[in-house]
Amino acid sequence: MKKLYDGKKMISINQSEAIYATTGEKIIVPNLSKWICEINLLKNDNQTKFIFKNNIGQKIVLNNWHSENRTDGNYDPNLWELYFITEEDYLKRERLNKLKVAERTIELNKEKSLLKLKEKKHREKCISIYGERFGNLSVRGGCN
Repeated sequence: MKKLYDGKKMISINQSEAIYATTGEKIIVPNLSKWICEINLLKNDNQTKFIFKNNIGQKIVLNNWHSENRTDGNYDPNLWELYFITEEDYLKRERLNKLKVAERTIELNKEKSLLKLKEKKHREKCISIYGERFGNLSVRGGCN
């Protein structure tokens, strides 16, 4: 775990509560704020201490970053990933989201084009059957 996150740029992905390392007071960590992660493994307590520093020199400490269901003191990746991810993973996630939006936009445009083509063919069919005047009226009312 230390190799994965120690020294990495991290992004807070959910607003969370933390403790200032210098004053001990509780603070709210804003969503999408950037931090550098420093990990200390506390062998005597069998716990991991996560220290995060931001670009203005503030440090926060997250102790006992474990699920309440875990009694062995081991790191719980599901809990960790609720609040912080690496900047690299965040950027990948954002690119993937943009790609999904672009793909969905293309899909919707295709659907609109197909609908317009279907409506045009329907209009042409109605006009060929009933003539210009009644064909256009039939399109509004529907023709078979």
